[in-house]
Amino acid sequence: MKEFAAKEKLEIALSASASRLRTASVGQARRGGRNSSHTPLPPAEPREFRSDIFKQTPHLMLKNPLVKNILSALAVAGGGFILLNLTFLFDFFFQSLIDWFIKLFIAVDINRAWQWYPPLKHFLFVFVIAMVSWFVFKSKLKTLYKAIYMTVPLAVVFVSIGIFFYRTPLVAYFLGGLITFGLLYHFYRTKKPWLYYYTVILVALTLAIFSLMGGEI
Repeated sequence: MKEFAAKEKLEIALSASASRLRTASVGQARRGGRNSSHTPLPPAEPREFRSDIFKQTPHLMLKNPLVKNILSALAVAGGGFILLNLTFLFDFFFQSLIDWFIKLFIAVDINRAWQWYPPLKHFLFVFVIAMVSWFVFKSKLKTLYKAIYMTVPLAVVFVSIGIFFYRTPLVAYFLGGLITFGLLYHFYRTKKPWLYYYTVILVALTLAIFSLMGGEI
């Protein structure tokens, strides 16, 4: 009997200690969970916050339609100016190359001897520009690139009118205006992008003002 009572007391003591251990471990786990869930995140560094703003600002500005249109207009003006200078430089070398080739067979000043020769050279140059323009506008280039290149054939046409009608300026202005409004109407009927309208008006006004101020190309 004594041995049985001793064993019973030992089992009661062991079970009580085990239950206390389980209760303590559960309480710690709950306190730890509450602490971890309510632990605040460290605040972001001010420098990192400012750098993120500066990194994202250009992308946000480029997505703004107004900013995008302004940049496109500036690109047409700047790119067109560069292309026009390269085009007239190409015209000079193109006609000089023709003169050099002709002089290999004829030892005279053909520009003065043949009155039809200078216009023929110019028409050949216009034909080259027309062929290049046809390929450009038939290509899958973006509208912005086509608008930039459009300054070249437009300027070539307006300058050609000025060259052949320099003795009758009113006729030259009339033909230039007719071509300008004709192109604008064509763009309206075919629903072309606004950059095409802008390019035509930009080139026409620039050359008209340049001519009215006494400039010569």
